[in-house]
Amino acid sequence: MFLLKLFRFYPSPRHLSRLLCRSSMNPSDRGYCLEAPPCIEGFALAPFACLEEIFRENFEMSWESAGAAFAVYHKGELVVDLYAGYTDDERNSRWSQSTMTHVFSITKSLSAIVLAMLIDKGRASYDDLVCQHWPEFAQNGKAGITIKQITQHEAGIPYGNEAFTVEDVLDPSKMSRKLERMTPIWIPGMKCGYHALTFGFLIDQIVRRIDPKKRGVVEFFQEEITNKYGVKDVFIGLADDQLNNRVAKVVEATDEQLLEEGRRNPEALRRFAFYNNEHWRRLYENWPWIRIPDYNKLENRRLPMLSNMGIGSARGVARVHALIVEGKLLSAKFLETIDQPQLISQHDIVNGYPESKGFGWQYTKNKLGKWIFGHSGYGGQNVRVDVGSQLAYAYVCNGLKAGDADCVDTFCRLQDALYDCLKRSQ
Repeated sequence: MFLLKLFRFYPSPRHLSRLLCRSSMNPSDRGYCLEAPPCIEGFALAPFACLEEIFRENFEMSWESAGAAFAVYHKGELVVDLYAGYTDDERNSRWSQSTMTHVFSITKSLSAIVLAMLIDKGRASYDDLVCQHWPEFAQNGKAGITIKQITQHEAGIPYGNEAFTVEDVLDPSKMSRKLERMTPIWIPGMKCGYHALTFGFLIDQIVRRIDPKKRGVVEFFQEEITNKYGVKDVFIGLADDQLNNRVAKVVEATDEQLLEEGRRNPEALRRFAFYNNEHWRRLYENWPWIRIPDYNKLENRRLPMLSNMGIGSARGVARVHALIVEGKLLSAKFLETIDQPQLISQHDIVNGYPESKGFGWQYTKNKLGKWIFGHSGYGGQNVRVDVGSQLAYAYVCNGLKAGDADCVDTFCRLQDALYDCLKRSQ
């Protein structure tokens, strides 16, 4: 019970059955069905058909405790759309093509895209001082902070001395004043530390000042991305309550599941344990009303939290990022600018491990040794953009994992197989 006592938020989901049988062979509904539900459904078109088997094995090995989905766009085409499992810990509701789930910090990538689009249009530069656009931000030692330092988590304001409230989240003016009063806890630019919840609100305040229409991230994202390009099933805060029944319940891991994941991947458990450090404790003191179980509350799902309240399907998240690959959101010249990270293997003092970061994204290398970008989300969520390979892909799950980013077994097996398929097709 050690981990349960340490983190105090782990209920007990049942293990999935391992008894799977092959289902229909039609690509639109092909899948693997359990003798008792759920079914592994969807499709993986050639040359990516082998991903079905990898996805099936994730469930067969009981590495997925609830539900999950994986989607891939290649050259603008949806070539993989797999989904399976359950949307709740009672296993009463099967994951379907229309299921959405919390994507946690993948939301940061959505916010980063909005900022990048405005910078690409010349409305600001990453090298600009934040106070050039937001003069009130300069107080309390923040005058020298650049937009780049905000996007690289170097600003030194992952938390402060004041708690944030729901009212702050709903009122951009109140949020602005509270951010303005913050004092850096390290000299900006001297350290890197994950701004888990302040990141998105800082981006939002910058966006409101550089967008000609003075829109925030949510409005810009809806008008210039999802509505303009017909992208469905991805939101920053779920404003429409009628969609709530499509959102999977967040199912937290049991101690047994965490330890089993740790046996397979010790680094995953080490990273998870680091959430109990002083920085994370201070951070959550600023946000006492938002813990993992609170994401299942309808009133919290509605909130436009720009770092962590993204809700969507794997297909929707992947589609947004595929628009980057297709050149619809960012220019070719700008894509050259963000081709590589600004920080390479920089130790993150909040997360406790090195990461490569830049422009609001996390950077990793694909199996070809080339830099790709995207963002991970708590519990295993991941999205990646590989412009060179013309790929955008997303993995989401409501059965939470200990690992993060490329330290999530279920995601990495799919990612590795994806590049193996791509290599064989060339």
